Amino acid sequence: MIKNIKYLNKLLFLSFLFFLSCNSDKKNNDNLNGETINLNFPDTLHVNKTYNSELIYSLRLDSIKVNDISSRYVFLHISTKSLQDLSLSEIKKSEYLSYEDIDLSGNIKFQFKFEALGDKVFNAVIEDIIIFKKAPKEGKVKMYTKETSISKDVYIIN
Repeated sequence: MIKNIKYLNKLLFLSFLFFLSCNSDKKNNDNLNGETINLNFPDTLHVNKTYNSELIYSLRLDSIKVNDISSRYVFLHISTKSLQDLSLSEIKKSEYLSYEDIDLSGNIKFQFKFEALGDKVFNAVIEDIIIFKKAPKEGKVKMYTKETSISKDVYIIN
């Protein structure tokens, strides 16, 4: 019986540690695959009103060395229309706006408006383009493009 109590105590302790480790992984909803993304505008908006907002985006690079980069461009593509799929190619098929992070600060100021009432979705894609320096023996230029999709449910009122 004493063996069973010791075994039960160890099992409870290990379960408690496992529970703590699982909860520590939950940081915030604005963190997608290690990238911090923060949109700054309310959930309820007025129809045909232009809103000024900003996106804060982490420019952190995992395995790419800054010294290997020749150029880098970060764009925010926005659509307030209904989309079949939230991707850059789908956004470019509709009416959309594009903004560039000119100084690569990770902060993109933008404007948008909705033209119809009801439940809508704010759709955006961050396009991060990295052009690498040419290797001395290679004549080819390597480019890396990363797309991060963002959607936010909004309600449009008069």
